[in-house]
Amino acid sequence: MTRTRLWAYLALVLLATGVNPGTALGRASVTTLTDDGAWSWFSDPRAIFDGSELVTGWITKDGVIETASYDIATDESHVATLEPVWEDDDHDHPAMLKLSDGRYAAFYCWHAVALTFPTYKVSDQPGDIETWSERQIVPKNASGGAGATYANPLPVPGQRDRYHLFWRGADWKPGTSTGTYDPVTGEWTWSDYWKLIHVSTGRPYVKYADDNGERIGLAFTDGHPDATNNNVYYAEIRADERGESFYLADGTYLKEYGVVPLMPCESDTVFNHEADPVKTGDNAWIWDVAFGTDGYPVVAYTTFPSLTVHQYHWARFNGTEWEDATLVYDAGGSVADTTIHPKQHFYSGGIALDPRDPRTVYLSKEHNHWGWDIEQWKTADGGASWSVVSITKSDPIDNLRPVVPRNGPAGYDVVLWMRGIYDHYDNDGWGGRSAYNYNTSIMMWTDVQLADVEQPTHSITSLASYPNPFRERTAISFSLAEPGEADVRIYDAGGRRVRSVMEAERLAPGPHTVSWDGRDDGGRRVASGVYFVRADVGGRAVVERVTLLR
Repeated sequence: MTRTRLWAYLALVLLATGVNPGTALGRASVTTLTDDGAWSWFSDPRAIFDGSELVTGWITKDGVIETASYDIATDESHVATLEPVWEDDDHDHPAMLKLSDGRYAAFYCWHAVALTFPTYKVSDQPGDIETWSERQIVPKNASGGAGATYANPLPVPGQRDRYHLFWRGADWKPGTSTGTYDPVTGEWTWSDYWKLIHVSTGRPYVKYADDNGERIGLAFTDGHPDATNNNVYYAEIRADERGESFYLADGTYLKEYGVVPLMPCESDTVFNHEADPVKTGDNAWIWDVAFGTDGYPVVAYTTFPSLTVHQYHWARFNGTEWEDATLVYDAGGSVADTTIHPKQHFYSGGIALDPRDPRTVYLSKEHNHWGWDIEQWKTADGGASWSVVSITKSDPIDNLRPVVPRNGPAGYDVVLWMRGIYDHYDNDGWGGRSAYNYNTSIMMWTDVQLADVEQPTHSITSLASYPNPFRERTAISFSLAEPGEADVRIYDAGGRRVRSVMEAERLAPGPHTVSWDGRDDGGRRVASGVYFVRADVGGRAVVERVTLLR
């Protein structure tokens, strides 16, 4: 039985038995926004908040583009059809934008269809997704046969009612046109098309960050990893006395925006694929970019030590240089069935940054039961240590491509993701019409963090190892704020479990100490290197790095 068929069977079993895929923790809850929706990860914003109302969209497995709203304060939800007949391809979902008059604009494209342009609709009423204007196009593009793909609308830094629309142009390169919206007439005017990034070969992939309308961050690669050994680059667009200009993360001026395209050699190199190919492999793909509360950018990306081992990285600029933290050394291989689609080896589960504060990360990683789970990771020390919350746990159905809505309301942690069968980005001409390459739901997890509401106590209040580094034995100390069953395990740098120091032991509140003697579960001495102590209590975890010296 192929993995796709097995998961389809397991999905039916779960539905029949009523198993809940989500793990609600404290005031957290899981909601199904739709049982039929999907998206790619290079068109954004996939979801925005307007007050307490979430506004998002997706494309169904049969090619219907839909928009939706969900009020997290009242639990009211609405779904509307944006395009009743479209290409059944996950690249074609809408990117959402709130305009100055309160209306919403939804931008969407075809996937590399020749002679196509970016398209958009505007909602008829402010704050309402029920009815939309007639479809309009951005009548600009490069010359070439690749059409228009990946819509990304962002406000022009420092200006009102002007928006940069970024997309992959007909020449396979990132490009842009600037739209001016008239809130009185509801009409748009568009500037000429302009190539944003130039490489001599390859097709760069870009993620964009909006710093509350003040600047735009660009994180990008040399090309697609199935054709190019990629670095990861960063630059940003700022408004200055020249109008708009390209800058590096440290504020170094590069050149005027809108005249000559940006080139990788001019940008910050966040990841160099030649630096340590034994550890990281010699390739990468970009997943997200955001601005930290200190004003500096953070980039999330994947490296590939092998086609079946994907690593998640979190890199931040500290004012002087880029610092990299490897979050997960082995998040699994491709989520796609590469026996059917051999080019999709680089489809990771996904990693997303919270745009309000990218010290909060959501990621999808494979577990031991042939599925991918969503976790929330948080750091307070620049990536040296992380606390972990399991949002789904050992779900045999894949949970993929997390996304954090823009402009999230204070007091809530929110993440959306796809749950279901995913093997490829389109459903045309595969398996007749009785099977689908993608057949997924859109899920939402919310966790109340309001300051005036009594918070659920985090079970683990501390975790430390001493000595660290150590040679023979290290004492692992942790404290519980409430009773619970605790697991303490040691993992190597590849994410493999080395030792179970404590398994499901019921502990009282207060301090506790266990020790690790540098041996695995079989009693064998392990080699020198970096290891990770993970303490789990009640679905929440804290991770600390330790170093063993022989």
